[in-house]
Amino acid sequence: MVALTPPARILIVDDDADAIDLLSHALGELNVAIVGTTDPRGALRLFEECRPDLVLLDLVMPDLDGFQVLKALRATIPAGAYLPILVVTGHPDPAARLAALAEGASDLITKPYDLIEVALRVGNLLQTQALHRQLLRRQADAVSEAREQATQRELAAAHARNEFLSRMSHELRTPLNAILGLVTSWTCPAGRWRKPRTSGRSCRPDVTCWT
Repeated sequence: MVALTPPARILIVDDDADAIDLLSHALGELNVAIVGTTDPRGALRLFEECRPDLVLLDLVMPDLDGFQVLKALRATIPAGAYLPILVVTGHPDPAARLAALAEGASDLITKPYDLIEVALRVGNLLQTQALHRQLLRRQADAVSEAREQATQRELAAAHARNEFLSRMSHELRTPLNAILGLVTSWTCPAGRWRKPRTSGRSCRPDVTCWT
């Protein structure tokens, strides 16, 4: 059995303290950190404090049964998150076990249970959760990369547009300056249009005067 790295956190909720000790011992090879409680009323508080990677939950308990705990836990799990909940119970009614699965339990094992089987099921659920988290990270990285590429494309497009406008502005200014120069050469200092004088020297060397 492969140990998990880093250690996964497991919350065990069972009114039988001996059962918690037994399960903790069976899961020792998985390199997990375990928090257990025999009071189901404190399960939600412990869950919020330690944020476990997996929950082992008994169904038949006093004060607050496993169905109520399961419902309360599921209500706190964000949409899209994967929190495996393994129900461990000796409940004789098959309908109760089916109801637990319908309520959101990831898997179910019946007492008296085989400790090796429990460890294997827990390990499989934790591996599935690790893969789920890896997939979410890859999706987040892909979204971030796509946004970065879109930003780079927008910057490149803006740069190309500015280059084009600058080039067009230069091309437009060149013939316009030539036209303005031609118009100036045909304009007298007073700015009036006259018939060119056919004889005599010009008013200025660079200006054609008019009569």
